[in-house]
Amino acid sequence: MPESEAAAEARRLIDDWASKPVRHHPTSFRDETEPPAFGTAPPVKQDDKRIVPAWAAGIAVASIGVGAGVTGIGCGAWLVLSAWPRSR
Repeated sequence: MPESEAAAEARRLIDDWASKPVRHHPTSFRDETEPPAFGTAPPVKQDDKRIVPAWAAGIAVASIGVGAGVTGIGCGAWLVLSAWPRSR
């Protein structure tokens, strides 16, 4: 395809695309009504959906136990090795 034909085809495609209307879809909503300065508004229930699976709770408890155990073993090893007679 010669360069002039390619440029004409490109121009035709761009003009075809530009002639179509652009559809805008709102992605958010903002309530512009003014809230009252004071008053008694009833509380709105907020559903709590933060449920921890049993396996995740088990892993958390096990990791705390392992960490505490390793810390205890490390402290014991430090006490034993720090009291070890040093050779001169």
